Amino acid sequence: MLRSDLYAVEPCGPVRRASVLPVHVEPNDGEALYSWLVRLGHRLALTPIDTALQAFAIESWHRPEWWRRPSSAEIAIMARRTGLSTKRIEAMTLTAWAHDRSDERHERFEARGFQRQRAGSAVVRPTPQCGDCLSYDETPFIRLEWTIGWIAVCNKHLTRLVTNCAACGVILSLPGLNLRRPVVIGRCSRCERKIDGSHATPALPVVSDMQVRLLRLKHDGAGSLPGIGWVTWTTLVALVDLVLSALWRSRARYARERLFRRIVIDNGLDPEQRLQIDWPSNYGTLLVLAWLFAEWPGRMTETMELLRAPPLAELVGLVSKVGSEPDGQLVQMLVGIIPDRPPIEVEWRRWLDSLRETADELRERSRRELRQGASERLKALADLRGGTDIATVARQTALRTTTIERWLETGIEYGLDALIAEQMRLSFLTQDQRMAISDWLESVPRFGKGPNAWCAEHAQHEIAIRFGILLTPSAVRSLYRRNPPTR
Repeated sequence: MLRSDLYAVEPCGPVRRASVLPVHVEPNDGEALYSWLVRLGHRLALTPIDTALQAFAIESWHRPEWWRRPSSAEIAIMARRTGLSTKRIEAMTLTAWAHDRSDERHERFEARGFQRQRAGSAVVRPTPQCGDCLSYDETPFIRLEWTIGWIAVCNKHLTRLVTNCAACGVILSLPGLNLRRPVVIGRCSRCERKIDGSHATPALPVVSDMQVRLLRLKHDGAGSLPGIGWVTWTTLVALVDLVLSALWRSRARYARERLFRRIVIDNGLDPEQRLQIDWPSNYGTLLVLAWLFAEWPGRMTETMELLRAPPLAELVGLVSKVGSEPDGQLVQMLVGIIPDRPPIEVEWRRWLDSLRETADELRERSRRELRQGASERLKALADLRGGTDIATVARQTALRTTTIERWLETGIEYGLDALIAEQMRLSFLTQDQRMAISDWLESVPRFGKGPNAWCAEHAQHEIAIRFGILLTPSAVRSLYRRNPPTR
């Protein structure tokens, strides 16, 4: 038989692609589309990027987070290929949820996270997860709520969401759908340890309740909040940014500690819990909001007074810098609530005028003081007490104005004695004193890196309050480096 021989054939028509996938994966209640696509990919033996492309003809390379808000056409093709209704697929997305001021970015309500609104989308997004939920799942899946950047609590188990692997410490995250390797949900991406609830931390009910209310408001786009009344999600997010802008100003470093103490006491906690709560986190912000809204607007006014916040117009300007310009409802809501505070120089002058000693007495005390640092501070305070401005005093003492300002802030918060007390070097401590202070530092997560953590001088005075020992800032840093706080 030759290859050139002809054979009788019959046309069979065009080859059509199967309209329904060969496997079916049922979505779980509250599951994110990302999680469902990963589970579907496991059944099809495909990577995330190939699952979207081959199953639904959706390109993920340039849009790794398309699953958050897919187009109506993309939802329709997924419904056609899987047999699921479009409503069922849309329920796994944030398409119907309100979205403003990048509120879904990770760590959105954190002290630094709210300032990242103008950044682009994340290819790998840190995503806190509930170890208890994942442990009890027959097949672990990611909840849609966890993908919202300010979520901090599992409302089912009343625990804080886990942010880091308990074994290797890596940040738990969700890679984009452009990944070319399989994703394993419920395990650490580095060491593959199972994520469980063995290291879960209990959450305060007031924080969980606030998170539930904000989730409902975000889902509906507008609604009523206790104390505030009817408010849109856009206005609420701008309000959160305004509170964070006032709370995490560098000049509010000491004042916010008094606010945190007030919040823990009003929630029936031991005052020392102020040191254990991670205030710069989403959790800390939700706790502050819950406290503010419980007695609105009185507590908002008290907070702005305590923080010595700038006037409303200046705060609105700060909010506009980190995101879009807030709407008119925010300004109308806060008119008359945020007091017009005097300049910070007026606050310093009030403290100087309240000192028992006159300028001449402070100057005489500085001449008798044998310690150079204390003598220098007393002389500067004497000049300030006598009416000399900060710039002139800084020039006369060959110091920076920020140094003089920091002295005044320390004096206002901790008193004159703390400002001029003798500072001890590390070598002067007994072994028992060193161990006691080291153990305390190890138990406090507030002293660490970053602009929102305690500085050495702040921890220096916190140690003085508890142990009656004023260490040098370098001694505090040395003790911290040897005993970093456990997290």
